[in-house]
Amino acid sequence: MIFISGNSAGVHGVINYQYIDVLVVDKMKKDLNISVVIIAKNEEKKIIDCLKSVLWCDEIVVIDTGSVDKTINLAKRYKAKVYKFTGGSYEDWRNEGLRNTKGKWVLYLDADERVTQELRNEISKLISNFQFPRLRQSFGGQAISNEHPVAYA
Repeated sequence: MIFISGNSAGVHGVINYQYIDVLVVDKMKKDLNISVVIIAKNEEKKIIDCLKSVLWCDEIVVIDTGSVDKTINLAKRYKAKVYKFTGGSYEDWRNEGLRNTKGKWVLYLDADERVTQELRNEISKLISNFQFPRLRQSFGGQAISNEHPVAYA
């Protein structure tokens, strides 16, 4: 399922695949394709398997929300960029992760989640074939589309 939206964060679409979100982000940077954001706190027992499952991604960002165990050191061992962000809400943590990514696509995971080979293949296929659909919207009762730009004076 694809939801298309345009907001100030530059988010253009969301694909929800069994509780794993993939965001399409246009940051005008072409150097990275897939970034992964992992939100974690005291996840030393779970984060290694999560990190191993996303080593194929171009960038790994961990938002640490106050760990006092070995979570941060383990994440750094797997070349993750770790940002400490205490306080705030889950949405704030996700947004902080998004701000610190460079990829065109952003995959959000919890530390207890894994990307299987099947899911990796599905994501790769989706990304290589993805095209934004033409949008149809209504403005003042009149249907408009992005096929024919409308100017208002």
